Amino acid sequence: MPTGARGEGYLELDGQRHEILFTNRALADAERLTEKSVMQFLRDAGMVSISDLVQYVAVGLRYAQRDSGPSRRGGFDIDTAWQLLDGLGMTAVAKVVLDALADVISYQMGDAGSPPE
Repeated sequence: MPTGARGEGYLELDGQRHEILFTNRALADAERLTEKSVMQFLRDAGMVSISDLVQYVAVGLRYAQRDSGPSRRGGFDIDTAWQLLDGLGMTAVAKVVLDALADVISYQMGDAGSPPE
């Protein structure tokens, strides 16, 4: 199991489970797309824009897909992120995304799954 600064979550819609994964590199991609730092995104979580949220979902889907290896790579794109948001609602999606982001931001060497200090 991979360790390090990672935040994972799942969004289930119509019996299909969609994994999202955030790493530091994924967060940098989301920052570039939203033109806001991840810290701004987290600070303003109660007032996050729907367009920023959907970008984070799309990035999380892409990174989970990359992490799963070539056998599970498919066609996740921004449309999939919109379908999840439309089907599950903004609050449910935001909770999963924010929890996963918090795991990346709060990571410290020595956390569970990491080599002990």
